[in-house]
Amino acid sequence: MALTKDDMTMHRTYKDDVTGVVGKLTGIGNFDDGTDQGLLQPPVDKDGKVPEKRWVDVRFLSFVD
Repeated sequence: MALTKDDMTMHRTYKDDVTGVVGKLTGIGNFDDGTDQGLLQPPVDKDGKVPEKRWVDVRFLSFVD
């Protein structure tokens, strides 16, 4: 079942089922095209670099924890 913006919880970990990106939800937005999107912050990588945040359509997100 697809998630909606109302199902989202800030700072919880989600996975983008399309790309496989996993990260903490740091923002929720509603865009002009009518889509609800969550902003994911992936964890720091093995080299200590902070990956860029990614906007993902909430329909493609699933809970990880």
